[in-house]
Amino acid sequence: NTDYIQKTVASFFNLKVSDLKSKKKKKTIVFPRQIAMHLSRELTGDSFPEIGQKFGGKDHSTVIHANNKILSLIKTDPYTKNTVDALVSSLKR
Repeated sequence: NTDYIQKTVASFFNLKVSDLKSKKKKKTIVFPRQIAMHLSRELTGDSFPEIGQKFGGKDHSTVIHANNKILSLIKTDPYTKNTVDALVSSLKR
């Protein structure tokens, strides 16, 4: 579920879950937040608005943007792909 994804992603990036839910726009927080949103979309049945709510009331369009951004980075950026793969395998344990 999304709570578990948030905890896993936060600890992976050495952040607090509250950072992922915050309005902070630092790159060190935005990137993990986008990954967590993407994983929430891939691994739970939640809709974009539901995921947005669980990330501190973000708009559904923010979640769509995050999901699309991570999907395209997975194709072009090995770091992102490896990070997402590592998180997925630890979430499926």
